[in-house]
Amino acid sequence: MPTPLLRLNSLSKSFGAVRALKGVSFDLNPGEVHALVGENGAGKSTLVKLITGAERPEEGSIEIREQRFDHLSPALARSLGIACIYQQPALFSELTVAENIGLRLEPASPFGRVDWDARKALASRLLNKIGAHISPQSEIHQLSMPEQQLVEIACAVGSGARIVLMDESAASLSQ
Repeated sequence: MPTPLLRLNSLSKSFGAVRALKGVSFDLNPGEVHALVGENGAGKSTLVKLITGAERPEEGSIEIREQRFDHLSPALARSLGIACIYQQPALFSELTVAENIGLRLEPASPFGRVDWDARKALASRLLNKIGAHISPQSEIHQLSMPEQQLVEIACAVGSGARIVLMDESAASLSQ
């Protein structure tokens, strides 16, 4: 049995008197794909927020590659290889695909210099890797919602994410 990439142990979360999650346990092993299905208010988005560090569980723990955490911060979750693609992409609409990918993935350079050719090459390489036929020079506002989500997926792949969560974003993606 492989070591789980992610293990949730009895997570619980309430918002006031509303119990969003109670005792949720779950393992995610390398190479697995899971879908959480349920009605609105079932706690799917709350679970994603606990895994990404946007919310803090009241009970339980999260293990990532056998490291145990009572809670995560968004920065810690990213550093541990967790990425999330939301229903509404978090992209700058007036910038190009390459600029959006570069802003997420490139380290800051001295004097704010940008190697534009390298930035376009990175974007092109990541888009090709996920099979997206999108030009790195396209402005985000010119793209459809599924294309914008593919840019988000390219960013997740480029960041080296080992765990990619999609919070209702898959509804607009085709095969």
